[in-house]
Amino acid sequence: MIKHSLAILIIFILFSFFAYNAYTYHELSTAEGAYKLAGIPKEEGLIVVYHEDNLWQFATYNL
Repeated sequence: MIKHSLAILIIFILFSFFAYNAYTYHELSTAEGAYKLAGIPKEEGLIVVYHEDNLWQFATYNL
């Protein structure tokens, strides 16, 4: 019974994670999604974004 409950909990957590990411990335604009996927630390502020074809570049500064 405990193994069954644990398995259901793990499946629920995984489903929630993937559902959240799918919703978040589809709701954001392309630039916001690319910025989020780039993993830029929260200690850095965004100055400018450059985009060409499939290339994204972000200029940041330390807060």
